[in-house]
Amino acid sequence: MMDFPEPVRETLRHNCGVDITQFEPSFVERCIMQRVSALMCTGVSEYVSLIVESPGESHQLVKLLFNGYSAFFRNTFTFAVFEHTIVPRLTRISNETQHRELRVWSVGCAAGQESYSLAILLEEASAKEPRGLPYRMFATDLCKVQIAKAALGAYPEAALLTLTMERASEWFTVSNGMCVVNDVLKRNIEFSVFDVCNSKHAAPPGSIYGGFDVIMCSNLLMYYSSSKQDVIIDKLVAALNPGCYLIVGEAERSLLADRGYSEVVAYSAIFRP
Repeated sequence: MMDFPEPVRETLRHNCGVDITQFEPSFVERCIMQRVSALMCTGVSEYVSLIVESPGESHQLVKLLFNGYSAFFRNTFTFAVFEHTIVPRLTRISNETQHRELRVWSVGCAAGQESYSLAILLEEASAKEPRGLPYRMFATDLCKVQIAKAALGAYPEAALLTLTMERASEWFTVSNGMCVVNDVLKRNIEFSVFDVCNSKHAAPPGSIYGGFDVIMCSNLLMYYSSSKQDVIIDKLVAALNPGCYLIVGEAERSLLADRGYSEVVAYSAIFRP
């Protein structure tokens, strides 16, 4: 496994505000080797020198570390369980607590696809309720560029291939090869930059406090070191209301199971700590 000298670590901290040691080592190595290949460096040592000498390369590496891939209704089974099992429970919670506002935190939201997917299901449930289903979603990511994309809500038209035709036409406007999220879907979502590893803040400042009914942190934990995974999971569990729901990625199920948490439905990646 690669061991990066302190000048490299300090360069990334100074240029990008990133602590490379917080990431899972093999993931960092893959990102490094991808840049070594792209730049046709003779080896890692040459690339290390390049990072120190070129601030621009620091940012290129950080772009890889903050993998921004996402898709609407990614992890089909997880969203199916959320729609047919979790949303009805959330509706009951709202109705039994004098129609209180449900609180959702979408962690590592990237360009917003998963956040909007959650919002679609909550909006559809709201339309079926005589008094609606009030909710507020806080969607966060460490990358400012990704948050800007998420708030804009504009994607290549091909992004709609993972939605039904009915949902695509209901929630998006298509023009010139792009699809744009309709404003009604944005009204209850607040996008902001937030570092989930920051020990100074337990939850997004805009939310004021934790108390979330749903936290979605899908396909983010796998990129962090084991120690950072512990920090993130403890923070998310502490931010949940009692008996409520933490959603992770399919490949991250064991991280929660190994800590004694149980899935609501087997293989759903939806846990109830």
